[in-house]
Amino acid sequence: MYDHYDRYSLVIDFPWVTGISVRSDYQSENDYSHPMDTASPDFNKAFRLTGRSEMLCAKFIKPSTVLHLLKLFDILDRPNLEFAESGKLCLSFVSSDLFAFGTEYSLATPKRFYSEISAGVDLPRLMSVLQWSHALSELHDDNFTSSLPTNRQEK
Repeated sequence: MYDHYDRYSLVIDFPWVTGISVRSDYQSENDYSHPMDTASPDFNKAFRLTGRSEMLCAKFIKPSTVLHLLKLFDILDRPNLEFAESGKLCLSFVSSDLFAFGTEYSLATPKRFYSEISAGVDLPRLMSVLQWSHALSELHDDNFTSSLPTNRQEK
């Protein structure tokens, strides 16, 4: 029995999408009951899209979203996205170097090392993932959705 997965994850506030799972691995325990294929053979080969309903899947998987999700493979290995009912996105992956950084000094010179670390270090891989997730949110944050009733009478 395989009982370790060696995966990492980021949990991000993402209130625009709920009840969707987009997986690139073969673990189906967290899939929803409604699978959906897209018009993109590349996407269908790379991911398995499931949702609480077909309508949720259809609303989520716009052509721009398909293209954006495929770009994730340039940043992370075997990414999965789970959009929870709580408005959180769990983005999981195999890449273990998300927080990798380089320093000029090491613990051999602790004072210099501490000064360098306290001044801040660049985390380019993490920044790439955060920029990618921000762009995904822009694809789904509909600022123009009105809370007014849609059954207005026209003259």
